[in-house]
Amino acid sequence: MSSLKINHNCHICDGRENYSALSIIAENIVVIAQFVLAATLMRNFWLFNFPLLTIAFIVYCLVMLGYVLRRHLCSHCYYYDKWCHCGWGKPAALVVKKSETPMPTKSKLASFFWFSVLVLPIFTFILSLILNLTTFRTELPYLLSFTLTLVISGAMHVRDCKECKMRLVCPGSAAKKE
Repeated sequence: MSSLKINHNCHICDGRENYSALSIIAENIVVIAQFVLAATLMRNFWLFNFPLLTIAFIVYCLVMLGYVLRRHLCSHCYYYDKWCHCGWGKPAALVVKKSETPMPTKSKLASFFWFSVLVLPIFTFILSLILNLTTFRTELPYLLSFTLTLVISGAMHVRDCKECKMRLVCPGSAAKKE
């Protein structure tokens, strides 16, 4: 990667032009595993013989990842209709139109989403223990696996952000702003 140069007209800096299919697939496998494990940690809450919380969580993730974040982040991104590190630039072009305005730097939507994906499963795990809906021994493998996917996903995110052309303006960037 070349030295950091910012084009002040379009807020794009030097960075990786495209990402490998293997990298995109690996990152998405980790994220899908994270969601499956999160849903598993919430599986003990039923309403009228229906896993309401788990289904609501899955729908929330699909709507947020499939449309809301694509509209608020991808539509403003350099990688719109391209293969970005997570592979969402191409699908975003199928569901939202490209925005000509600069990426909104004050967007907290992505942070809220990822924070909720982290906190809600842990909160429901603790609550299920308090309410005696499960045992710690039963849930420990899921909790450890969920934690491992968070660490791996976080490490991948930081690595990818450091190479991204949008790292200086993306509200979800884990790269240090210089």
